[in-house]
Amino acid sequence: MNLNSILREIGDLLTWTFDTVLVPLGELPNYAFIALGAVGLFLWLSMQRKYNKKAKSSGTLK
Repeated sequence: MNLNSILREIGDLLTWTFDTVLVPLGELPNYAFIALGAVGLFLWLSMQRKYNKKAKSSGTLK
């Protein structure tokens, strides 16, 4: 088994994945990634607000 055959198998696996999993799902993965990003942004901003409030009360935030 050489590198070319290994890469061909990986390429076949990726092609199969796209054809049988992602194509039937349509736009759902895109919406899921957007929703996950929005939730992550909300969590990050709320945690940052909490850390800024704590730093301001302790006098370490200028």
